Amino acid sequence: VVEGQPELAAERTQNGQGAKLIMPGPSGQELEIMLSLLQSLGAGVSRTQVLDQLLGSLLRAMQAARAFLFRWDNRRSTARCEMSLFADGADREAPVSATLVKKVAREREPYLANDLQENADPTPSVHRLAAAHVQSMVIAPLKLGRKLVGLLYLDSPAARRSFTTSDLDLLARSSQYLAGVLDAMEEREELTVENQRLREL
Repeated sequence: VVEGQPELAAERTQNGQGAKLIMPGPSGQELEIMLSLLQSLGAGVSRTQVLDQLLGSLLRAMQAARAFLFRWDNRRSTARCEMSLFADGADREAPVSATLVKKVAREREPYLANDLQENADPTPSVHRLAAAHVQSMVIAPLKLGRKLVGLLYLDSPAARRSFTTSDLDLLARSSQYLAGVLDAMEEREELTVENQRLREL
């Protein structure tokens, strides 16, 4: 299960790299073109570079404050934050709703929530988001057929913008590209490890 802020904070600083600040960038149409190109990236591009490009483009295109990529472990039914990026001025200490991440993982359908400040949802994590001034959030599953690869999570304070159904559709389409990219990279990494093991025999 996705834990609270300590886990996310640890993931943000992996490899000694902190979260990067994102400036305004491409439109949604440009994002879709970029995602298509990601599928044909050569073997010389690292996993971290691909994910950094992708989350940065999503953050800019949707004008979100924060973007998280969670990897899903199907054997343990748990989520782990693999990467997170923040817009300039975003609250890096605001919580992420583990309950809603699990809900999307279970139902395998994208989720949009607005007006969290006035939301009557009794879920404790929703109240914590509202207390941290998160106004709008969107989550999309990354799936290949029936296999869940991970989840994308973006949110925004009221001062920035509220997401719309168009944003939800864009994120859902984008997640299809990313699921394929992640799966291909994972297979490539497994082959690299196996080849290294055989060479050492």
